[in-house]
Amino acid sequence: GEGFDHASLNRAFRELVAGADFVALAVNRTFRDADGLLSLDAGAFVAALEFASGRSPVVLGKPSPDFFLSALADLDCPAADAVMVGDDAESDVAGALNAGLGAALLVRAGKYR
Repeated sequence: GEGFDHASLNRAFRELVAGADFVALAVNRTFRDADGLLSLDAGAFVAALEFASGRSPVVLGKPSPDFFLSALADLDCPAADAVMVGDDAESDVAGALNAGLGAALLVRAGKYR
């Protein structure tokens, strides 16, 4: 949100080059904001830090295969039997398919364009 300014990004960059762990919750491009329009999501800031630091983050959320497989383990559901329903072609649909889920459906809601 509003906290992503140059000073904050530069502080994070300096921590990364000093050896801090690089962990991202997600690398989504956009989200549908309260005003109904698309806004930059965390992915743009993660990409900037990745470029500047020369390091790659550990992604804990979508589209990481571990994210989807962890959810399935909690459900005791084999990946081939699972269907992902989401509004983001990259993080939801491609992420689920790359993790080996049986199917993924893109819905025309949320940030779908």
